[in-house]
Amino acid sequence: MKKSAAILALVLLGVAASALSLGANSCGSKSDTGEIATISSLEVKSYYALEVDLKPTSAAQANHTYTVRLYTVNAPNAWKEGTIRWTQPDLNVQRANPVDFNLDEQEYAAYCHASESELRKVFTVKLFE
Repeated sequence: MKKSAAILALVLLGVAASALSLGANSCGSKSDTGEIATISSLEVKSYYALEVDLKPTSAAQANHTYTVRLYTVNAPNAWKEGTIRWTQPDLNVQRANPVDFNLDEQEYAAYCHASESELRKVFTVKLFE
């Protein structure tokens, strides 16, 4: 189990090292009317989750649920999916809200020691209405 996790970690770090940045800080909308949110932080949590904090832009709507898709660099299909919404008070102060993407044991082992800058090279998110 540890050997396969170590191999997965090496492969993923190799992908991150060779990948071009795909705009890991911006999140598009389905209608392409502008970005809805920006990534304010990425962190692997001890409860086996990748937490992505998303800060709303002026294009975000209060009490509207958005689908958040997590992508790995150079992958055409979403890796994981979640949802997010902001209240009007959240939008008034541009409060970042978290979206947690569950990780299995091997995924956690691969990413748990990665810095935020390393995670930004591997992951990006897109928001859809």
